[in-house]
Amino acid sequence: MAWIIYKYHPGFAHDLTSWQTVIEQDGRLTEVVSICLASEEYRSRSLALASNLTAPDTAELTTLIAATDFDAINSLSKRHCVDDAAHISITVCDDAGTRCFHGPLLFWKWIEERAGVTPSSELASALRLWEKIEQLSPWKGRV
Repeated sequence: MAWIIYKYHPGFAHDLTSWQTVIEQDGRLTEVVSICLASEEYRSRSLALASNLTAPDTAELTTLIAATDFDAINSLSKRHCVDDAAHISITVCDDAGTRCFHGPLLFWKWIEERAGVTPSSELASALRLWEKIEQLSPWKGRV
């Protein structure tokens, strides 16, 4: 059963590659990548990848999930909608239930950095969770 489902959808760009990463609580990770590049006339092809996480990696993910305020990110997403920015969604299914957030995390981070503002604690915790999943994912041709 899926523990974490992470989806990346690109914004308006030449590289429209998207992917979904699924992590099981036993550490199994699978990733399906839909590669779509302007240089290839937007012809799409898929790639399936897999790996296994270590116990310390799954423990760190558990800690990062506990520190993430899913409701706050969803609230921010409702107030600040950006149609043409990349969107990230993370869904967690565990004993506490199902929690999910989605939004243009990287755009919000860029805006706050550009303004010289430290990201809010809600955004910072969601970014740490996203960064850890990205670090553990086998697909490296991205973001």
